[in-house]
Amino acid sequence: MKRAATYARYSSDLQDDRSIADQNRLNDQIAVRYGVTIVRRFEDREISAWSLHTRRGFQAMMRAAKASEFEFIIIEDVDRAFRSQADYHTTRRQLNFISIKIIANTGIVSGLEGSVRAMIAEHQLEKMAGHIHRTMSGIAAEGRHCGGRAYGYRAIPGRAGHLEIVPEEAGIIRRIFDEYVAGDTPTTIALRLNAERVTPPRGSFWRPSALLGSKARGHGIPRRRKSNSPSKEC
Repeated sequence: MKRAATYARYSSDLQDDRSIADQNRLNDQIAVRYGVTIVRRFEDREISAWSLHTRRGFQAMMRAAKASEFEFIIIEDVDRAFRSQADYHTTRRQLNFISIKIIANTGIVSGLEGSVRAMIAEHQLEKMAGHIHRTMSGIAAEGRHCGGRAYGYRAIPGRAGHLEIVPEEAGIIRRIFDEYVAGDTPTTIALRLNAERVTPPRGSFWRPSALLGSKARGHGIPRRRKSNSPSKEC
């Protein structure tokens, strides 16, 4: 029996689980075409293919591959798995060493074809990033919010890019600043908020990194610059 694993991924919260189902349906057809039996399925939801390290489904698939659980990996297209030439070549070398082939809708992916497709996918991603940055810059220049969850604020219905303050969350932000200025560390503050079951910006608990953030990128609640309007910063 020729064993295969399937890998499916979609990158945006604007898509939905049907994207995974559609990919798996096509992967099933590919398996029938090449006479292989699917023994494992792997997936990554709402995550970019820009980096392999943040994709748990892909990493689990590679561990299973090294454990010789299958001989083929089926994907809809190369860009579902790779949007970086470096990632493609690194993975390809690992799979070649353990004699695992990649099959896409176009057929068994050769080294040259995969390299070219990964190069095209990387170029498209870089081009897309440029377009997004230009759009976001225009939105910021208009004094509007660029998107994403901004703790302490909520979107104003009918006014794209404009936010209003959420009083309850604003109180938590003031408290974080007061405790930080008083000398408490981000870890201490986060532990205290979790102990009091204060709802975090995302996830199920407060993380010290959400408060500390990055000095270089200006992330983290205590690092935020003062603004007269919540719409002034992205």
